[in-house]
Amino acid sequence: MSMKLNLFDGKIKAVVNMGKIRLPYIESKTVLISDKSKIFKKNVAIYSLENDLVKRMMAGNDVTDELINTDLDIEMELAGKFILEYPITHVLLDSNQGFVYDYQDIEVITRPDGKVIERPLVRYESNLNIDDNPIRMTKNYIKRGDFIRKYIIRNSYQIYHKDNLSFNFLFEIAQKLDEMDSLVNVTSTKRIEEGGKEKLVPMRLVVKTGGLERLGFLEGRVRNAADINKREYALVLHLVELEITNIKSSIDVGEEEAGEIES
Repeated sequence: MSMKLNLFDGKIKAVVNMGKIRLPYIESKTVLISDKSKIFKKNVAIYSLENDLVKRMMAGNDVTDELINTDLDIEMELAGKFILEYPITHVLLDSNQGFVYDYQDIEVITRPDGKVIERPLVRYESNLNIDDNPIRMTKNYIKRGDFIRKYIIRNSYQIYHKDNLSFNFLFEIAQKLDEMDSLVNVTSTKRIEEGGKEKLVPMRLVVKTGGLERLGFLEGRVRNAADINKREYALVLHLVELEITNIKSSIDVGEEEAGEIES
């Protein structure tokens, strides 16, 4: 699904397009808390109303054990196809295989020193497309090799142009990053008053309302840069879940919006 991104490189601001890149599937486990006992997510896939198990469930029969212990709900003709093509229903079960109706999300953090911390999981409002507060490229760069070794990528989004002006804008960003063999840290910002003056405070990115805060990094690659008729670029926004070392963001407020690309 395509989204809009308000991007500022320190000199020019432009509204461009952003689309999610599907990454290889990584198995994950979400720990939830209900009545002080841990529960885990389980996926139940039901493909056809013609399935006998589904008919009995629709009739009000308890088929929970059969769903968990057998494969009667699986349609063999669909086996091997991507599950994203078909609807699935998520249910939460406790240790007694009963349905859970009330729970609290818990974030489990493992520090670099091995210490494990549990805290309530906080979800935030999106801060990507605030008209007067674009996503900003900071002065913090990290080499590609160091980035791969230090961070875990949770989601990636391709940034792409909507016209020839935004093409040139994004191509130049991608070319600079490719030549540096580096990624650049990008942040949202929050305007606050301090000492009678307005100040921009860096904020981590939240793509969708109800989502989590992530560190953001732009990666760029170009091809055929010398030929204006054949040049191509790839600009990708990586959202990072785990940071091994802290990255401090730096924003020069004095260079704010020296120019804009109207869209």
